[in-house]
Amino acid sequence: MTEDNFNAVLGILREGRWKVDIGLGLVTTKNGIAEQENRFGYKKISTTFKGKHHNFFIHQIIAVAGGLCPVNKTINHKNGNKRDNRIANLEVISFKKNIKHAHETGLIKQSGDRSHFSKLTKSDVAEIKNLLREGETQSVIAERYGVFQTTISKIKMGETWSDIS
Repeated sequence: MTEDNFNAVLGILREGRWKVDIGLGLVTTKNGIAEQENRFGYKKISTTFKGKHHNFFIHQIIAVAGGLCPVNKTINHKNGNKRDNRIANLEVISFKKNIKHAHETGLIKQSGDRSHFSKLTKSDVAEIKNLLREGETQSVIAERYGVFQTTISKIKMGETWSDIS
């Protein structure tokens, strides 16, 4: 959460625009309980504060109202249920730990070429590993496949794509 959004949430809470129940994980606006969801299933609120438009997730509002400070961090749903916004289910962690938690709990199931982030296929990686064995440099391979040299390094070190030989 950015510092700007954190301060906006604090300001709106001080104004009393929202009724927040941190125990139940609910935020009520003048239009009722916030139920709007984004395409990933997170409940959200769009509003303005001091003339600037803001989008907030309900779990961000609950965390701030519950005394957590998620500036430059993210808020994790401990039980993996993104609709369970009770303060007891929220924790402030690094972005890296959040992704690790999502993999460990099965929330992120895509890996390798099934991931929508992947630029490489299994056959690409097999070819890359062959090129590395033949002595081709990581930077030349990276340029050929349109990825960063660090991607090739992680493949070489077995940090990624370790299931491909």
